[in-house]
Amino acid sequence: MESQKKSRDPLYITIIILLLGAGGFYASSYYSLKGDYNAVVLQRDSLKADNDTMRNMLEKNGFVDLMGEDLKDNLQFMLESYSQIKTSNDTMNNRIAQQQSKIKDLLEQAERHKGDAYAILRLKKEGETLRRIMKSYIHTIDSLNTVNQGLVVDIKNRDKTISDVTSQRDELDQKNKNLAEKVEKGSILQAGGLSSSALRIRSGGKQVETTKAGRTDMIKTCMTIMENRIAKAGTKEIYMVVITPEGTILTDNPSATITTEDGSQPFSLKREVEYANANLDLCMYAQVKEGVELKAGTYIVKIYCDKAMIGKSTFTLK
Repeated sequence: MESQKKSRDPLYITIIILLLGAGGFYASSYYSLKGDYNAVVLQRDSLKADNDTMRNMLEKNGFVDLMGEDLKDNLQFMLESYSQIKTSNDTMNNRIAQQQSKIKDLLEQAERHKGDAYAILRLKKEGETLRRIMKSYIHTIDSLNTVNQGLVVDIKNRDKTISDVTSQRDELDQKNKNLAEKVEKGSILQAGGLSSSALRIRSGGKQVETTKAGRTDMIKTCMTIMENRIAKAGTKEIYMVVITPEGTILTDNPSATITTEDGSQPFSLKREVEYANANLDLCMYAQVKEGVELKAGTYIVKIYCDKAMIGKSTFTLK
């Protein structure tokens, strides 16, 4: 037991020495920190005294009131500046409204804390922050307006281009329409050398011309369908319309009509021919219906093709 006690003594001594060393270190640190703390407290009190002195000087000499009025003037100027800013950007308008609300709040605080140097200085710093924000907004809005003006000019230029193109298109359409009308008119066939007369058919079947209405059995019309290179070749329906002095139309079937540029009307005779864009000689014979007595006077013969009148002639019976 004695030997174990002797072996533990150096350990205890070492621990005690370490504890004493640590205690000394912490004691030294405590007194050092306490000294620093006291120095900070003294510095704070000195600064506070200086601030109080400065505050008293400002308040007694009227500088705080001047600072307050200057602050309110600056805040009012910012409000007026914001009211003159014009933008169609909804996000930017919302931000401007928020800044205006903050400025109004600072104005109310400046009025409430009138004569309080600390409060006025604090509000002045906040006002400077709002001023920097306002300058940033103005720069952003100017940039947006510049871009918008460019877009407006671009849109106007494009509208003018579209208008010019539309005008050119309409002009071209009108020219094409006029050309189509000219082609349509130019493609209408024309009958030249048109001559009409009345025929009497003798007992042997021989046809002889007559000028007497009572002896007329047939109306004869001869013509030449003129050459037309732009007309459509092929089968053509040629209509013969004989109009009496009374204005009636000689026809075997009054219900059979044709549509012409003069409207719908009966016809005296229809004949189909093959047209090959070259001169075509043609004679047409319209029978006088049995029992019909022709009257003396002038008769009109009209020739139609593709709804257009292509020739006209007259003859007189006694």
